[in-house]
Amino acid sequence: MFRIICFVEDRALAAVLHAVSGLVKDLDVAPVANVVEKTTQVRARVNGNIIQLFAQYMDTHQGDITPNYVRDFQRSLGRSPGGYNNVLHKALQAKLIRKVNPKSKGTDTKYARNAK
Repeated sequence: MFRIICFVEDRALAAVLHAVSGLVKDLDVAPVANVVEKTTQVRARVNGNIIQLFAQYMDTHQGDITPNYVRDFQRSLGRSPGGYNNVLHKALQAKLIRKVNPKSKGTDTKYARNAK
């Protein structure tokens, strides 16, 4: 089994999805905003501070703030969902959020929004 990561232009997305349907397992499609293309690399360029973007995301998306919530935030920016811990750490330092239960660990951890 192999894992393939690729970037597809908007206009070709439907054709690619049609071509791979039935051949792949666990297909994950995510938009990449503000694409910067260099010779062989494609990256998402995110303007603004990640904490400001996270605060804006929390204003528009309701729900419990958990690691899965932050992973969804990362995906919405076209960033790797694996970087969720860094966002949580920076948000805690900026006092944007606080832990609800200080003794919980891992994906069971829940956070609450601090007052503005």
